[in-house]
Amino acid sequence: MIGMIVVTATLGDQKQIGERLLDELKKNLETEDREFLLVTTDNECDSNFSRELQKYSGIAIIVATGGTESTIRALCRSFRKPLLLFCNPHHNSFASGLEVYGKLRFTRRIRLHYSREDNDFSEIERFCQVVKVFHRLHATSLASFGPPSKWVLTSENKKILGDFGLTYHELSFHTLQKALDRVEEKDIDEALKKLPPHFPVNKCPSQDLQSSLKLYCALKHLIDNHHYDAVTICCFDLLSSGLTACLALALLNAEGIIGGCEGDIQALITMIVAYYLTGETPWMANPTRISYKDNSITLAHCSAPFSLLDQDRPLDFKPHKESGQGISFQGSIDAKEGVLLRIGGPAMEKMLFSPCTVLKNEIKDSSLCNIQLQLQLEAPVADWIDHSLGNHQIFIPDVDTDIFRDFAFYQNLQVFP
Repeated sequence: MIGMIVVTATLGDQKQIGERLLDELKKNLETEDREFLLVTTDNECDSNFSRELQKYSGIAIIVATGGTESTIRALCRSFRKPLLLFCNPHHNSFASGLEVYGKLRFTRRIRLHYSREDNDFSEIERFCQVVKVFHRLHATSLASFGPPSKWVLTSENKKILGDFGLTYHELSFHTLQKALDRVEEKDIDEALKKLPPHFPVNKCPSQDLQSSLKLYCALKHLIDNHHYDAVTICCFDLLSSGLTACLALALLNAEGIIGGCEGDIQALITMIVAYYLTGETPWMANPTRISYKDNSITLAHCSAPFSLLDQDRPLDFKPHKESGQGISFQGSIDAKEGVLLRIGGPAMEKMLFSPCTVLKNEIKDSSLCNIQLQLQLEAPVADWIDHSLGNHQIFIPDVDTDIFRDFAFYQNLQVFP
């Protein structure tokens, strides 16, 4: 539950001003997970009231009038979760907000927003979205099939999950094999129907396609039975069994089950955060080359969510790049701009955040993994390199960048570059 608290003084018609603002907020923002209150300067915000506020995951304090500073401070007395001070140009709202912000900003995770237009509550909406993500992360269970690949150094300490409240499970390949043994022919037939219409089924080696779809079915079975929200798989260890995970991960991600490669836990957590914040399916990839002239980075990987690929361009069959085995594919990421994201650091306390524009989405360089994308960064690429948090980067297409900054602020992440 998120608290929406309108605070108003009571001189003259000030209480009526607060009541009208409360009605307007309800009309625009009311949902079942939000509770609206009117608090006046005559209310006693005692310790009992402060305890009541602890039920909220976050509080948006909407400042209706001036003279409310002490009341707002009392509301925030023992509240340590996300806080938003929302001010407007009328009735000394901003003056009061600025005063209380100047007092509380050094001891609370609090932001001040000045709304230049009446009835523009988009900042409150975004605040609620971020607060809901914190709640959702604390209920998230992720699984790794096998340990991180030996070259994924940033995830070799599997206990470093950051302060996100996530639950981590590592499963053996024996568990996966048992699930594979339970997959029936009818399950594979149903999975085949989930491939996009432009997938080159007829060009794929039949046995490899069956094996890839069988892996998808086994993973899906384990995910459903154990209620995992996201998975990563040490996919290179599957190669000895003639399996690749590219197709299975493409299907899972398209369904909103976040799946990452190579057992990279930090990259998977970044994907989860990106998906929860935006609702857009992210893509995990390797930076393969940079251009100082274009201020660009080229990404490549052998899998991508089918939901991210251009539906008007045919997909080409390709095996997994490094091994030449199994089923992968070549297609074009359908995006014009986006964000390049990575969360990492010694305690998962840093965020590398780079708004970008797509320069090329159909490169087809045979020396790179099958799906390739060239991005031009807003910040200097040299700064991006200096603040790198690891190889795997997460691209999220066509999103509101402010929500990442808000999340980083309330999560106390240090943002680069």
